Amino acid sequence: MEVQIVKEEAPKSIEPNIGKDIGALEAAVKRLISNAALAGLSGITREPLVDIYDDGGRLTILIDLPGVKKESIRLRVGLNFLEVQADPTPYVAAGKPTALERISNFKIYRRIEFPFSLRLDDVKAVYKDGILQVTLSKMPGYNTTEVAIE
Repeated sequence: MEVQIVKEEAPKSIEPNIGKDIGALEAAVKRLISNAALAGLSGITREPLVDIYDDGGRLTILIDLPGVKKESIRLRVGLNFLEVQADPTPYVAAGKPTALERISNFKIYRRIEFPFSLRLDDVKAVYKDGILQVTLSKMPGYNTTEVAIE
């Protein structure tokens, strides 16, 4: 019996230019959205960027809404979800627009679902410097109940 030793190659790591590629992709998407808005295409809805921090029993959610007026933001929290919506807050300037990329120029909608239940009586939201900070508590346990079978 002959034994052959084969040297396995290490898996290729992420290409060193992946950051550059992502930047180019983001720029292309911004141009596409801007061109659609300039062409009068209505109904464009954007998703804001979100950071979620979980410290075990409590969540802190940061939602980027730069340029959006506080009065146009609607926040809903359900048993296992959070929804944020905002109407466009366009800035009117003299001249013809040649680019429309700011998120505040569009309808905004984002729904975040959680694999656990939230306490609806302990939700706080603060909007400052274009960031909506939402803090909420998780319900303890799995929120299940035994069901009697008849």
